[in-house]
Amino acid sequence: LLKPSLLTIGIPTYNRAYSLKNTLPRLSEDLVGLESKIQILIVDNASSDNTEQVVKNWIDSVKSRLKVRYVRNNENIGMSKNIVSCFYMSD
Repeated sequence: LLKPSLLTIGIPTYNRAYSLKNTLPRLSEDLVGLESKIQILIVDNASSDNTEQVVKNWIDSVKSRLKVRYVRNNENIGMSKNIVSCFYMSD
């Protein structure tokens, strides 16, 4: 059984590929030394841009040192429900 993370950073998102492309690398730099204590959870609310590809490319670059979980909703469930889903999915 895996030990839960001390902190989950939840990132609810929708059509934010450009923002994520800039923000995620900075986030991973800021977490150096804390990798074993933190999970990053990205919940994509069925984006129609290339958010999924941006996130997957970033995950490929950090998966050896960061615990990252990416969830893509099948349909847009609205902003509030997407935010709440981050709480329910965090460990």
